[in-house]
Amino acid sequence: MRIEDAYEMFLLRHMRPKSASQYEVVLKPLVAWLGPDRDLELVTEADLLKYQSNLRKKLKPVTVANYTSVIKALFNWCMDGEYILKSPARRLERKRPPPDPEDNRAMPPDELRKIVDYAKLTHPRNHAALMVMIATGVRVGGLLSMTRERTDLDRQFAWVEDKGGGYYKAYFGPLTAEALEGWYRKQKRKEDAVWTGKGPTYAPIKSGAVYAFFQDLCQRAGVEGHYHPHCVRHSRGHGLGKAGVPISVISRIMNHSDEAITAIYQPHDDEYVALIARRHELIALADEPEKAFRPPNISTWRAS
Repeated sequence: MRIEDAYEMFLLRHMRPKSASQYEVVLKPLVAWLGPDRDLELVTEADLLKYQSNLRKKLKPVTVANYTSVIKALFNWCMDGEYILKSPARRLERKRPPPDPEDNRAMPPDELRKIVDYAKLTHPRNHAALMVMIATGVRVGGLLSMTRERTDLDRQFAWVEDKGGGYYKAYFGPLTAEALEGWYRKQKRKEDAVWTGKGPTYAPIKSGAVYAFFQDLCQRAGVEGHYHPHCVRHSRGHGLGKAGVPISVISRIMNHSDEAITAIYQPHDDEYVALIARRHELIALADEPEKAFRPPNISTWRAS
């Protein structure tokens, strides 16, 4: 079997369209580099190690690790289908750099409050969108996937699309529901898409519009520093971590595929750790330690 045929069959397996397109981005250059007519059985470990070495020269370590996972998935699938006896990718290493506790990409609370306050006074749609991002930590793609049919204001959740193309429940509270209701009342075209643009078409907005209005809000509200919508997602995660929310719950809220990803939102700075240790020096003696734990007041705690 040719490597190109194996690649095309691999993409045709039961895979979400968005996942297939992401796999294609990784594998199409690999197939071209190996030679599309090359026999699958003639692909060697040395070939893939050389290709991985080339990737390391161009991409970040975490991206190389992600690409390696996809390459391994292709050849594992070929082995499972008995197209090859052994996977030439079986010993490729997926080294992910450990999370850097100093790499905090969250938007500081005082700066975030500036744009929320400004949007509330000037633009109901942008205010509602900000509230959804703050309350749920949803990615921009998930935000734009919201529809009225999949959003329940009474029960305060929305089904939103995740990175892989599936859907998950994004929970919010009464203040966000109120902001959404305010936008619904102002929305000119009462269609299913929650986020629509200006007339005459009132078409659903795209990701570029979200980034544009976010940058505009930052500028008009006098925000210092450069931030983008995904920073709000990190603000949500770090806020939950500093509030003492269990990592399993944060992982569900953020819709992470692995709790190891969520670990970046756990507090690491010495000052916070020392405060918790001293406040709960005798927690081992408590009958119900889960009730005894008291995180610092996050409204006054400065996000690091």
